[in-house]
Amino acid sequence: MLYPYHGLSVADEQNRAAAIQAIAQVQADVGTAIGSWLRGAAALFALSPGGVAHCILLTDGKNESEKDWQLDSAIADCVGLFQCDARGLGTK
Repeated sequence: MLYPYHGLSVADEQNRAAAIQAIAQVQADVGTAIGSWLRGAAALFALSPGGVAHCILLTDGKNESEKDWQLDSAIADCVGLFQCDARGLGTK
């Protein structure tokens, strides 16, 4: 988890600025496990039931660290729990 470092936070000006700073420090160096990421997002949203459950997945689009069936299973488990927008960030 990049920001906040624990739990969830309100998307106010201070938190947005801190998130932008955290993103600026990121250097990708390992394979992506999108299914694991989705399950982690679902676990975070479960901490605040009834809230707006929306996340943004920043990825190169390559699911490299898990099997296809693991990603398919994670997607199926997350359907209806939250909204996820995915954004491509180049290639490796």
